[in-house]
Amino acid sequence: MVTTFGLVLGIGLAYGLNMGLMSAAAATKLGWPMVVSGVALLWTAGVLATLAPAVRASRISPAIATRNV
Repeated sequence: MVTTFGLVLGIGLAYGLNMGLMSAAAATKLGWPMVVSGVALLWTAGVLATLAPAVRASRISPAIATRNV
């Protein structure tokens, strides 16, 4: 959820910055294929980065995990 929220926020900010740069510096428009490939790459990296700790944590019983809380 955090990765998805960050990507949605990032897309909005990237397009806002791109529109500002297009009007101020005559830059080129950001293309949809670049945005889609960037979102797919970053979302996959975010999920894979959290997969190993989540699998490791799922192997611990709740009684042991909350013993020191």
